[in-house]
Amino acid sequence: MAKMGKYCKAYPIETLKQFGDWTDAMLVSPQRGQLKEAELQSSPDGALDDGSYLFVQENYTVTRGIFLDEGIVFEAVKPKWVKFCKETLQFDPTPFVGDADLKSAIPNSVATLGRDPET
Repeated sequence: MAKMGKYCKAYPIETLKQFGDWTDAMLVSPQRGQLKEAELQSSPDGALDDGSYLFVQENYTVTRGIFLDEGIVFEAVKPKWVKFCKETLQFDPTPFVGDADLKSAIPNSVATLGRDPET
């Protein structure tokens, strides 16, 4: 059964592409409901274009729909991505998820956001 998070927000893919590492990060493994870019393009309803909307989840992953663990197209959650989400997208799940829950939901590499925001 798909897992529903407490907070996510839809953005046009053209807005998400403003993040410099977007293209490389879209090539994720097919495990856990994740799709490779080639698989997205080969599916008639799976192609992503600039008119598509994707969801930034409370753990800063990006999915095709509202569920946390299905259709993941971006999972390169690093401090630089979190900074982009907060500053450019004005995305902050903390009021909805809580600071402690948020820290446990995001990857360990992001748990120390203040150390090196460029990685």
